[in-house]
Amino acid sequence: MEQNGNISIRMTADIADYSAKLQTAAHLTGKFDSFVKSAGTTGQKVKRVLNALAIGAGSVAAAISVDAVRRFAAFDQAMASVRANVTENVGELKQLETAALAAGRSGMFSATKAANAINELGKAGVSVKDIIGGGLRGALDLAAAGEMNAADAAELTASALNQFGLSGEKASHVADLLAAGANMAQGGVQDMGEALKNVGVNAHILGMSVEETVGALTLFASKGLVGSDAGTKFNAMLQNLVAPSIRAQGTVKALGLELYDSKGKFVGLASVAQQLHEKLGKMTQAERNAAMGRIFSNAALTTANTLYEGGAAAVEKYTKMVNQQGFAQRVASTQMDNLKGQVTRLGNAWDTMLIKIGSGGKGVISSMVGAVTDLVNAFASLPSGVQQAIVAITALAGLGAGIYDLYLKS
Repeated sequence: MEQNGNISIRMTADIADYSAKLQTAAHLTGKFDSFVKSAGTTGQKVKRVLNALAIGAGSVAAAISVDAVRRFAAFDQAMASVRANVTENVGELKQLETAALAAGRSGMFSATKAANAINELGKAGVSVKDIIGGGLRGALDLAAAGEMNAADAAELTASALNQFGLSGEKASHVADLLAAGANMAQGGVQDMGEALKNVGVNAHILGMSVEETVGALTLFASKGLVGSDAGTKFNAMLQNLVAPSIRAQGTVKALGLELYDSKGKFVGLASVAQQLHEKLGKMTQAERNAAMGRIFSNAALTTANTLYEGGAAAVEKYTKMVNQQGFAQRVASTQMDNLKGQVTRLGNAWDTMLIKIGSGGKGVISSMVGAVTDLVNAFASLPSGVQQAIVAITALAGLGAGIYDLYLKS
């Protein structure tokens, strides 16, 4: 009986242990089954996520492609203007295109804006060699320093180069002068450029340098005379000196003013300013005003009086102040040395990349556009009844496709 009892106890224990193990196995099996099902669900989710990412990536790629085409089209149009106004030489056009793209990658202006600046320089007569050799860089530095449109800055730069007979390699120097002048007196770069445009020709005829001319304009700007008005009044004063009236000639002679040297060359603005300062300084205010009124016209009196007051020292001071090499580039670099400038540079680099992407598909896109244009023209040439029938059939086809998608597609 004891033995049977032992057997019974052992069997009961074994059965209990077996049942526990079965339960554990069942529990583990259930867990595995749940895991398998979960894995299947997760796999479906991953698949859906990957599909969504693929669709999103495709949408982004499509958007980038469209943007690339749009930006390249704008750049291509700008270069078409360069081809029409500057040069038709294939080699030169390639050089100018490369220069515009390089400017877009590294500067404050996009490649398209750089191309517009090239166009303005070329229209003003600056050669391709001079544009590449410094004209474009100078114009863009001036635009950045003055926070102005690149094409407008190029126009001002080209105007100064032409007025003083300077080559394009002097464009950066002109930019330095204009930027420094604007920085050291009232007004901006645009004002200084407009002033120079109105006086540059006569200043050059008299033998004045661009440095002295911009220095004088800066002196006038320090007294509140800026922009085109300053240039016009300065020009009027120079005309009075070049071709004085008979009455003015008498006063000039009586005062002992020497406007030309023994070789018939203009003595320079600083010399004239000093002579006015010394000769008129000995007079009473009434006598001085009368003498100035006889020598200079009403339009020229403001600038003439400024020269009288400052003498040679003022002219020389401002001429030296504006004659600073690299000034425009330093100002431009300072303005780019911030978050906004970094974002601008990034945007222009991105723009250049998209232009290059768009240029790769130019032939294909042109063919597609041409084909679609032919189809549109062909449709337009059809009789009205045929056109209406085609439109109706197309509408029915679209409606049928919609019904299929909504109700019939499994």
